[in-house]
Amino acid sequence: MAPEGDAHLRTRSAIDWTLNRTLDLAQYTPWTEASFPAPGWFDGPRPDNFVSRGPGIVDGMICARPQAADIALVIEVSSSTRRKDEARAKLYARLAIPEYWLIDLEGASVVVHRSPGHADPRGYHYASVFALGRNENLTSTAVRDLTFSTSFLLQLAA
Repeated sequence: MAPEGDAHLRTRSAIDWTLNRTLDLAQYTPWTEASFPAPGWFDGPRPDNFVSRGPGIVDGMICARPQAADIALVIEVSSSTRRKDEARAKLYARLAIPEYWLIDLEGASVVVHRSPGHADPRGYHYASVFALGRNENLTSTAVRDLTFSTSFLLQLAA
């Protein structure tokens, strides 16, 4: 696997930094470059960032790795991997991940996927998919009190 580009790394790191400072860590746990078990996936998906329900540490004890059913939001940062990241939407919809954000650095947009699990002859998909450009606010419907400025998410976009 080729090393990720500078814009990809910095965007993923900025999202992680922000999630760790804005989430209610008693209710949610932010993860970066981690995998979670998923049926039909040998190693499990390894998104750039994701948020699971529940705390990561309770009474000084580290909690178990989240399962697919625990994931509230997946965020993929895409520079040269847009096609692969778009294809993952079907996997995340099949796993019933409530919300999936694809940050497209080359296209300078954030593609938001909501309402998963709808199957048709093409497979699983999200019922709601829309794109946002710069200068908009993106509020999660799956993670309480989580809002990002799209300008922040896209500041390293082409």
